[in-house]
Amino acid sequence: MERVFAVAKEKHGMRYIKYRDLENNQVYTLIVFAAMNLKKLSTWQLEHMSSYLLLYKNSKSTSLHS
Repeated sequence: MERVFAVAKEKHGMRYIKYRDLENNQVYTLIVFAAMNLKKLSTWQLEHMSSYLLLYKNSKSTSLHS
């Protein structure tokens, strides 16, 4: 959990508050963490889908030769 906050702080400019009021800071925080989750999701999908694609490609090529 600490790593998530460290990434938000260092990579997404959340070391200091950007806005003076609470509502705008809450919206900004939600947007930043949503973007971080989308980035994690896309990375996860690339890692897992590439292995599935390799398996699919190998199964297609072996079934054609049989």
